Amino acid sequence: MNAVSWLFEKSSASKSPALVQGKTTTSYPELLAKMHAAASLVQHSQPENVIIFSDNSAFFAAAHLGIIAAGQVSVPLPYSAKDSERLKSICERCESKRAFIEQSILEKMRREAPELLGVFDAVYTEADLKKTNIAIVERKPSDVAAILFTSGSTATPKGVMLTHDNIIANSQDIIEYLQLTPDDRMLVVLPFHYCFGLSFLYTLLRVGGTLVLNNDFIFPDRVMKDSQEKKCTGFAGVPTHYSILIRTGLAKKLDSMRFVAQAGGKLAEPLLKELIALLPTTEVFVMYGQTEATARLSYLPPKLLATKLGSVGKGLAGTKLEVVSEKGIPVKPGEVGEIVASGRNIMLGYYKDPEQSKQTLRGGVLHTGDLATVDEQGYVYIVDRESGFIKSGGVRISTKEVEAVLYENPDITEAAVIAVPDSILGEAAHAFISTRAALDERTVLAWCKQRLSTEKTPKRITVLDSLPKTAAGKPDIPALRRLA
Repeated sequence: MNAVSWLFEKSSASKSPALVQGKTTTSYPELLAKMHAAASLVQHSQPENVIIFSDNSAFFAAAHLGIIAAGQVSVPLPYSAKDSERLKSICERCESKRAFIEQSILEKMRREAPELLGVFDAVYTEADLKKTNIAIVERKPSDVAAILFTSGSTATPKGVMLTHDNIIANSQDIIEYLQLTPDDRMLVVLPFHYCFGLSFLYTLLRVGGTLVLNNDFIFPDRVMKDSQEKKCTGFAGVPTHYSILIRTGLAKKLDSMRFVAQAGGKLAEPLLKELIALLPTTEVFVMYGQTEATARLSYLPPKLLATKLGSVGKGLAGTKLEVVSEKGIPVKPGEVGEIVASGRNIMLGYYKDPEQSKQTLRGGVLHTGDLATVDEQGYVYIVDRESGFIKSGGVRISTKEVEAVLYENPDITEAAVIAVPDSILGEAAHAFISTRAALDERTVLAWCKQRLSTEKTPKRITVLDSLPKTAAGKPDIPALRRLA
């Protein structure tokens, strides 16, 4: 079955709006019409990867679902002029000749990155979604439906291949534990090119509910006002969102909702306690996931927050979640091991990267790279991450990518980047450098800001005479953590 057929199996005639954005409402019949129009543009006998550059919108939903409905593979990407070379590399690697690009982003590309546009033979905008009706193409459960690119633990972006069955299985599990219904109106500020945000597009459409889209979290007061006016029943965010809402006093406005959901990194326990206190009648779901698991791996039932604070819960109904030693043996309570997972939600592999796929899926299970322990009841507590990436504001950042930018400065002789706790972002980058010239923190920070996006720019830079090293001559990361 095509995942899109499953999504609309019971909801195509839903009386609830499918999407609400500002003053614009898109009904289920209207969304389906746009989806069929998008599908007609890319329906061909041979599967191909089709790119999407779009903010959350009815256009994105129609394009993403239309590509999958046509039997093709959707590849949604975030657009940034700073990342144009990386994005071009991804598009070329995917051999993508077609793209759906939102009109405002298309205009930016024409000004800022015409070389990126040059990759495509055909570009489709909202104006191309003309009324048509085609049959949804049947696919095997193991066929790839979407590729979500993530920086992961290396500087080379990894394309996570998600199948039709991955989407169906994970969506069903999420629907069950959140108890989603056609009456739910979900406030969505998470981008759809991110698996956490995309999971709510799938789940709300499956149950015939409503997605209230707001891309302006830079103005959180306006977002909360919009949410109250539209009577939203649910909200999902990463630690950054909750930190901002709590520290600005806006979190209390979530108390009219049935539930709120948090994932994308660990929300500091003092903030989590404050959130719980502010929302005594709202269910607070703490969750854990990875793109490699479609979206979600585990959740902690709200009723256990008081007794299991700090835990990410247990695996979903269809997910086996374990914490194992280096030998693959489940750890005892108090011991630390790596989280591994298996189930229908686990990715097919990384696109055009068989070696990394083999490594991550070794032993027939997903090796998450996250270190954790368990309690006597089997609840999982993440205690650290294997070195290699930082999760800042729900975005995975490669330390090697940041180090590479630092090394572009000819006066920097050594550089090492680590993750440090951050009350707003969850984690932030802290860079340690040694130099051959008189460079101060402010100068290096300005250098980084010109070359890196905000979440990738180090929060702090420390200049040392020489970086501490291991016996092998590598930067001593534990020593740097102690210094931080």
